[in-house]
Amino acid sequence: LIRDLKARDRLQDTVVLCVGEFGRTPKVNPLGGRDHWPHNFCAVLAGGSIRGGTVIGESDPQGNKDSVQDPVQVGDLHATVLHALDIEWDKTMRGPIGRTIRRSVGEPIRKLID
Repeated sequence: LIRDLKARDRLQDTVVLCVGEFGRTPKVNPLGGRDHWPHNFCAVLAGGSIRGGTVIGESDPQGNKDSVQDPVQVGDLHATVLHALDIEWDKTMRGPIGRTIRRSVGEPIRKLID
């Protein structure tokens, strides 16, 4: 997909985001699977104005939530995607019933876009 977008000169206009709703436990459970682990998870981004080859954040081998280095919040990931698509991530809008809505509560991850 990414190679195809690049070959068609469309990667700069597209952001590819691969992320799940949960991380997975570092250990395999007795049934041979891995359970939900909301403390740490990963995401992969490409395209738009995303800087390729950049790794941010790290946990210890046990995936302890208190050992995360350089953590990223979901709101920051969201703001980064909007920024990479050249959408005003910090804009406030009015919803259909007049309620104020921010496009994102986070800040773009500068290491990925600058």
